[in-house]
Amino acid sequence: MIKMNGRIWLSVVLAGLMLSGCKNKSGDKVYGDLARDGVEISMPQGALEDNDSLTIVKSDQAQPIKEGEAMLLGDIYDMDIAVADGIKRFYEPLTLKFEIKQEKWDKLENPQDLAIAYYDGSAWEYLIPDEIDPENKTVTFTTYHCSFLSPVEPTEEQIIDQESYNQALAQYNLMNNSQLKKTTESLVKSVMGEKVDKSLLQDIVEGMMNQNDFTQLLKAGANGNSKEFQNQFVATYTQVTANTLWAYSANLAGDLGDLGANLGLAGAFGTSAAMIGEGNYEDAAKELARGIIETHPVGKLMVNAVNVTQRQIDRWKSEEIEAAYQIYLNGKEPTIPFWGYGSIEAGDFDEIWNQMRGVGRQIIIDATADFRELNGREPTETEQNQIEKDAKNTLRDEFEQRHLKESIIKDAQKKNQEMIAIMKDLNLLTKDRYGYDPDQMTYRQRVEQLLNARNRILQDTRKKISFVGWDEGEWIDAYTVTELVSILVRDGQEAYEQALVEKGLVETFDLARAAGDYQATLTFANNNVTSTKNESETAKQGDMSRKSSRTMTRSSDFANVPVNVHLGLDGMLKISYDLTMNGNYTINNDYEYSNGESYSSVYQEVYSYTFKESFTNIKINTGINATTNLNRIIGDRYTTGQQKITEESGVVRDLVHDSGPVSCYIEKLTTRVVNRKLVINAQFDFNQYVDGVVYFDSAIPASLTLEITSPEGDS
Repeated sequence: MIKMNGRIWLSVVLAGLMLSGCKNKSGDKVYGDLARDGVEISMPQGALEDNDSLTIVKSDQAQPIKEGEAMLLGDIYDMDIAVADGIKRFYEPLTLKFEIKQEKWDKLENPQDLAIAYYDGSAWEYLIPDEIDPENKTVTFTTYHCSFLSPVEPTEEQIIDQESYNQALAQYNLMNNSQLKKTTESLVKSVMGEKVDKSLLQDIVEGMMNQNDFTQLLKAGANGNSKEFQNQFVATYTQVTANTLWAYSANLAGDLGDLGANLGLAGAFGTSAAMIGEGNYEDAAKELARGIIETHPVGKLMVNAVNVTQRQIDRWKSEEIEAAYQIYLNGKEPTIPFWGYGSIEAGDFDEIWNQMRGVGRQIIIDATADFRELNGREPTETEQNQIEKDAKNTLRDEFEQRHLKESIIKDAQKKNQEMIAIMKDLNLLTKDRYGYDPDQMTYRQRVEQLLNARNRILQDTRKKISFVGWDEGEWIDAYTVTELVSILVRDGQEAYEQALVEKGLVETFDLARAAGDYQATLTFANNNVTSTKNESETAKQGDMSRKSSRTMTRSSDFANVPVNVHLGLDGMLKISYDLTMNGNYTINNDYEYSNGESYSSVYQEVYSYTFKESFTNIKINTGINATTNLNRIIGDRYTTGQQKITEESGVVRDLVHDSGPVSCYIEKLTTRVVNRKLVINAQFDFNQYVDGVVYFDSAIPASLTLEITSPEGDS
């Protein structure tokens, strides 16, 4: 460290030579030169305490990398900070860029699978870099701590072990789903009442979390479509709640008195209580679902919960969080370097949090971003303090919960390794076999692809994997899974679905037998629309002035209408309906002159229209567990009607419109296949009509739900 004019200057020493530093466009201090030194270090402002100094030297003191783990691609660098407390961690991440020499690069088996080797004090770990640049032959890596570091090519066995563990962690976090579970429980309790039986509440929430469709919210979270989440939530909630209420009534031998009271369904949701009393659990569940929609912005809450859950899953992919967790489990001796931490006793989360530095800061930044997205504003100082407190406690809870489930993660890792071993023996990891093109996919990506395909098969068949030859009931043999994986990754979706059917592993929606005409109901959120507008003015008329006031009232009434739905053999949907609307437009004029005279007049239009609308050529997916999500589907309209103007003589006009401005469209269409059932949900927005005769201040929402079950038997 050099001190000049009261300021601290950090030095980087490489092979005994001082490296000069300069600032880049971002204001970061940059040390080293790739061409000359083989490494370049970028350090942002605030990364270190004022009195800390950073050194990087080439080193031969590290323990050799074990054979079968990785191959060194350059020198090992020792990055260190001279500190008294043993904490060698940064408040902001440093970026290291390593250059791989041409002769080394030419020998690489899988260049895009390069890693950064890090010595944790007892063994080497292999970290996934931020970027691999084949053109410039560089590897970029960010770090929050000091250690021995070097670019390496890990062996295929090492990659398999690492991906097996990462997948096990992801599976655990998906099952844990703490944020989704918390949000779901809050939504359900808000409608069913604080007095809801705790066992019943837990059964409903757990039942929802175990639903395949519900966990798919994670995959759909990126699009941020609130209505889609609302539809998904309500559909799953209705199904699970109806089944659970039925089960509870059976256990109570028909005595629903206490159950109705404990559900908190009096008042606004008294209808649901009556339905439960009559044994109509499905309609009661639907009524409760409507209560949830009216009480909460379900979609927005769910989007936020999904985003938080996805971030938690991604966070556990971070080696930094994993390292902090290992210290939480085992503690940290001051004499053994491990991820830059100082002395910490096992279970002392507060001290771990204090020493995390930049990692903890990033967790708070993420939590603040979640608040900003959910609330549409910056947090107040009090709210920010609470956010920081909650972020810390959330991570603490995750550590404690994972500690209790460690055996589950290790068991999942073991099964992942066993699965990959079988796939490897059957050549699914052999280049240019079963759709594996090494020019298009890295070895790591291939391992991940195969494990994800395995997950897809277990999801589609709703079975558990067996490694002891079972292929019946709720079990599917690992070799059967491998065969299906090979078909999926080599031959594609259609061949895979055919194989599932041929093996009798799934019930399918038979489009050939289900195609035809169906009826549903278009339900409007509001069946009467009224708008009123007032105007007034004062005008000079000859020798007198006149004050006038005008009240304009529009009113339209219409009923929920039957909808015709045609499902074609080609998977095309057609949705059509006739909507009759009756209404009137009244103008009340009042005039008052300065001489005391006054008079009134009334202008009125009475009208009746029939809107014939159709939405055609809507292509949907009908394969196994297939979903379709479409937005803003515009339809065709043909309108007939009569408009009668009643002022003095009275005029009657018959109106026929072959076409006109778009007045209705399907805001969102969602279809999904569950075994032999096709579920169709459509959200409509009904807008104003041509000529301003029928006028709405804003669009009127309407919805449609239809379930089509294909007949059993051969096509």
